[in-house]
Amino acid sequence: QKAAPVIPLQLPKIQVVMARRPGTLIPIHLMVDGISPEILLFKTGARLREGDTLELEGLLTGVGAVRLSGVVDWMLQSLGGFSGQIALKLDAEQAEKIQRFIFLQRHGSRG
Repeated sequence: QKAAPVIPLQLPKIQVVMARRPGTLIPIHLMVDGISPEILLFKTGARLREGDTLELEGLLTGVGAVRLSGVVDWMLQSLGGFSGQIALKLDAEQAEKIQRFIFLQRHGSRG
């Protein structure tokens, strides 16, 4: 039986994350406004496609630098760009960092 999906935390402050397609150096700016250990919700000016694999790097308040990877689940054209969701592929250490970030955001702490 499949576990119920975790509802992503809506972030009070946008987190900027840099993304790249594997094997490229061209950065893609993602403005992350929702996150869970499974998914990342974002806005961007870049045209991404469903199924695109991305390598992600960013600084999360109270956690520090993170490197993640994931696959674009969906994209929608929105005012001034695109909105989308990335299905994250995390190892245990990365998942712990995301869970810690979410905990700190929910409790208004910086770590």
